[in-house]
Amino acid sequence: MTVKNSQPNLDRFLVCGLGSLGQHCVAALGEFGVVVNAIDLQLPSRWLLPHTENLITSLLLGDLRQPGILEAAEIRRCRAILLVTNDETVNVIGAFAARRLNSQVRILMRSTKHNLNELLKRQLGNFAAFEANQLPAHAIALAALGEEKLGFFQIDGQMLQVVKYSLPENHNWCGQPIYQRQSHHRLVLCHFKHDKTVNEANFYGWEEEAIATPGDVIIRLEIANTRNHSGSQESFWEGIKEFWLRIKPLLKLANLRHWCVRLWRSTAERPIHRVIIVAGVTVFCLLILGTLLMSITHPEFTWEAAFYNTIIFLLGGFGDQIGGWQAKFPQPWWLNLFGLSLTIVGTIFVGILYATLTDMILSSRFEFTKRQRLPKQGHIVLVGLDSLGKSVADVMTSWKQPMVGVINSRQQEPLHLPQLPIVCGDWLHSLNKVRLPKALSLVAATEDEITNLEIALMARYLNPTINLVIQTDDPAFSGNLAEILPEVKVMCVNALAAEVFAGAAFGENILSLFRLGTQTILVTEYAIEINDTLNNLMLSEVAYGYGVVPILYQKQQQNAKFFPPLEIKLGIGDRLVILATIHGLQRIEKAEIASRLWTIEVESVASHAAMFESRGAIARITGCELQFAGEFLEDLPGVFPLLIYKQQAQHLIRELRVMGISARLVRKVTS
Repeated sequence: MTVKNSQPNLDRFLVCGLGSLGQHCVAALGEFGVVVNAIDLQLPSRWLLPHTENLITSLLLGDLRQPGILEAAEIRRCRAILLVTNDETVNVIGAFAARRLNSQVRILMRSTKHNLNELLKRQLGNFAAFEANQLPAHAIALAALGEEKLGFFQIDGQMLQVVKYSLPENHNWCGQPIYQRQSHHRLVLCHFKHDKTVNEANFYGWEEEAIATPGDVIIRLEIANTRNHSGSQESFWEGIKEFWLRIKPLLKLANLRHWCVRLWRSTAERPIHRVIIVAGVTVFCLLILGTLLMSITHPEFTWEAAFYNTIIFLLGGFGDQIGGWQAKFPQPWWLNLFGLSLTIVGTIFVGILYATLTDMILSSRFEFTKRQRLPKQGHIVLVGLDSLGKSVADVMTSWKQPMVGVINSRQQEPLHLPQLPIVCGDWLHSLNKVRLPKALSLVAATEDEITNLEIALMARYLNPTINLVIQTDDPAFSGNLAEILPEVKVMCVNALAAEVFAGAAFGENILSLFRLGTQTILVTEYAIEINDTLNNLMLSEVAYGYGVVPILYQKQQQNAKFFPPLEIKLGIGDRLVILATIHGLQRIEKAEIASRLWTIEVESVASHAAMFESRGAIARITGCELQFAGEFLEDLPGVFPLLIYKQQAQHLIRELRVMGISARLVRKVTS
């Protein structure tokens, strides 16, 4: 994103490998209007996207590992090189060759070797590597969670989620302006009235002061674990309350009897558990009886002393107790015999416990390699565990989402997911074994698009309400399928990955992505530099001018701020994380900031104190100097001479209203 004024000749981008991912990268870069060159061993047998070949300024046929080929492709004039062939060895060799010829070029490489990628980043510098299936896998996993969860990502160890929420009747949001629902842990991204369809990410195309009504759709970004920040004391009492609510029904005799019968029946398959229950009940009864007998025969004992002495007998302390007592506290022979019985029963009980624990420890060694049973309901069926399918399974597992994997006889079970339930067999016949009518979603992620379609249609037949996600590679097939089956989520994985590569080619760090309607939202990190198009802008100008959402700001040597106030002004060395479409990144790259068309009109200021406060508010929100704001307030009524964005003006009016100052929106008059 940084404009390199010192090296104006770095104005080209080089794509190496024109497979499906490479062609999508060319198309994504073409949206930025930059010069794109390409290298491949041979011409593509088929152009997947229309007019892709027209976006390539110079196409060379040859081996990208050869310095001469890179020279002919103008590597010395390239700002970034994208190594996206299917051969990782070729990509690595090409990265070294490119760095030798151009020390400034940004190198982006397709690779699955994470450790090697980190080493290359240290060695080559200005380098980034992506696993082609990893980021699309994240988006596919999110699509499988249903309509409500749209995004889930981590920044600086903090989990954030993007949630779609339809307001029900009598919701506490209804009847209130949308801007009042913003907070330090929640950000409203979009608001759609109940008669509108969510098709695209229109971050600022909705009215902040609109009144929420039942049926409206709210898309919000929030900190995922907000509810977990309560104090330990509150959590403790919540736990006590929950425990009491569980045991309260058992205080009734009928409920207690029913619970005992249910517990006994549940142990039918494990006889050892029944032995433990019988032994435990016996020991408990002997403990109560022993405490009573000790108290009766030894009046000098307190109830506490009688209780502890009975426990000592049960733990095998008969010899110690009798030897120490006999002279001091004579007792009848039958009580000695009872104490011996307690010791024998207690020893047997301890032996049973030891045997049970040993059995559990040995069994657990085999449980680690034993796959879990199929979930009963609310699970996700993942068909196909090739490279993409395994990546999706990894994401689902990290979210602790119930899941079932389906593989055919030619595929191997994923060894790194030993507890994932697996059904092996023919794709279509396996659908009858995964409890599909009770499933939440089905993800068709095999390498064959037609098979994926067939699986999806069969799943829809077996469960008409199931959420379907289909992985495709052909953009034409994806477009036709999305038109015919709009309720099915069609994910073209290479198109998703290409947007990440294209954004990263301009120096941005793409942290994650998710889908919002028909658009891909990139979670993008910037480090502000001296010639940066974002340098010296207020966050409000970045947000409303470029149509992106700032979600984290960090000044050098300071803590990061989530959902920062938009009055902050960016400077060199600042760190900024935003949500943006590829079009938003393109506008930032070209400094195509939207025009400011609004201002405010102020009638009068009631007092000197109000004038002082309002002067600070105007300077803070609009970015003007305090003196300029003061001069405007001294000559009222009047229209503020600087043009700002509509949301800025609305925010300023609300701030002035709190101070008792009346103001209204004024739009620039166009000739």
